[in-house]
Amino acid sequence: MSNGLGEARMQGNQAKRWWQRDDWTQIATVAAVLVGAGTLLLTAIATFFQARVAQDQLDQSRRTSDNEARGQAVLVSHWTGDGESSLHVMNRSLDPVNEVSLAFHARTALGKNQQPPRGMVTFVIKLGSLPPCSTIAFSEKTVGFRWKRADLNELTVQHPVLPGLPREEGTWRGLKSLRRLEMLSLFFTDRDGAQWSRDKDGRLGDQRDGIGYPVDGLAASPGRIVRAPQIKPLDTCREG
Repeated sequence: MSNGLGEARMQGNQAKRWWQRDDWTQIATVAAVLVGAGTLLLTAIATFFQARVAQDQLDQSRRTSDNEARGQAVLVSHWTGDGESSLHVMNRSLDPVNEVSLAFHARTALGKNQQPPRGMVTFVIKLGSLPPCSTIAFSEKTVGFRWKRADLNELTVQHPVLPGLPREEGTWRGLKSLRRLEMLSLFFTDRDGAQWSRDKDGRLGDQRDGIGYPVDGLAASPGRIVRAPQIKPLDTCREG
């Protein structure tokens, strides 16, 4: 009798539909775990892309701010011309730049008669301001170059920074056999009071200490200019 009941129950279980045989509580738990994992994955992906977008916006904002800060400075430059026998400083912006100063080397042929030691003279010159849309040139013809022997005890003070010759003019000699001029650095302050410099290769950077005595190995003979450079207007310029 009992065997008959057991067989009947087994046949009844086998006759159940598939949705009646499965454990739906367990299935629901597994499904919830999978849905939760998928949600976390989607949230992580969305968070990642939101962070990337925010970083890109921040980088763009910084680039825009940097470009605005450098707007006028990028329009102030220097270059050599006339077979490297002249130096030019140019302000292509519509505003003046102030506290303009520069340092450069004059290279001469090496000779025995009244020539600078090592064939090099260093000029350190302060110009004040440079008007908008203008350029100036330094050459023997435009400003007149002079030099004297270096005093090793006064390296930082012997370089005249203003045009003109002192009363002891006899100690300053004419510069002969000029081969080329080499810019060392250009310093200026923009309309917002920010300080900038361009190195010998023209690279722009922020500058906080102003121009100083350029030490290049052994002391170079100091130079000075006889006349202030003439300011000439440019044909084209633009807002920085």
